[in-house]
Amino acid sequence: MSGKVPLSEALDLLASRKTVVLATCSGSGPALRPMTLQVREGRIFMLTFPDSPKVDHVRRNPRCQIYADLSEGENQGFVRLSCTPEVIADPSLRKAVFSQAPYARTFWESPDDPRFCLLGFTPVGGDVLKPGEMYTSTIAMEV
Repeated sequence: MSGKVPLSEALDLLASRKTVVLATCSGSGPALRPMTLQVREGRIFMLTFPDSPKVDHVRRNPRCQIYADLSEGENQGFVRLSCTPEVIADPSLRKAVFSQAPYARTFWESPDDPRFCLLGFTPVGGDVLKPGEMYTSTIAMEV
């Protein structure tokens, strides 16, 4: 028996983690990598370089998942979101996300730096297993 978890709660769980796993599709199979993220207005954002393989992956196959371990002690848990990714070109959104990433200036001079790429992810489904629970809950996508 599984229940429903609101998308806003699933996003809060993701945002509470320092590192998540981004899974994209490469030409030869899945590609997994640790990433940091920001959650804004129901979407997920990640900063990267434009020549990163993950950017090529999301352009070629616009399906991905974001996973975070929620385990606490002996109690296992996770949140897994299926998402539609896109490369963000909107200058105001790039600036807003860049300004909230404390590490951004370590890699890029500004949100206008040509070596800066912003990926956006729109959740389309997923599930959550909260620590201590026996069954996963489906993420209820908010309209």
